[in-house]
Order: sequence, then structure tokens, then C-alpha cells
Amino acid sequence: MRTGTPSSALCGGPSLIVEVLSRSTKFYDRGLKFEHYRQTPELHHYLLLAQERPHAELFERRDGAAWLLTEYDGVRGNPFP
Repeated sequence: MRTGTPSSALCGGPSLIVEVLSRSTKFYDRGLKFEHYRQTPELHHYLLLAQERPHAELFERRDGAAWLLTEYDGVRGNPFP
């Protein structure tokens, strides 16, 4: 590999996308934007972080197409049951 050229292993879509939610875009981020992101086969994790409180939503791709949502709340990051 030549210096300064990207490896083919580094090309392609992201495996993780992190969004900080704002009041004006949170519905778009959870809706149409996530719908668009799900079309990226390399994407396996989509993490949404609340701006106004300690809360996170982690979407993980399962079995190629299904997505699992785990929510974390509070300073300790305890997942919801």
C-alpha cells in the first residue's frame, strides 16, 4: 500500500453513526434520516444522544435487517428493562 492512499478496507459506509438530538430535528433523526441510514449495509449501530438530559437510544442491526433498540437513562447509563 502506498503512503497517503486509503486502504480498501477503509472504504465504504460507516458502521456507527452518532447523532446529538435537538428539539428541532429529533423527529427527523428518528424517522426519515434513520430510514435512509438503514439502507447502508455497513451500518450496524445508530446512537442517538439526548441534548437536554442523560438519555441515549442505541439501535443495533440484528440478522441483517432487524434493528434492536436499547435505551439508556440516567448518569450511570442503566438500560431500561
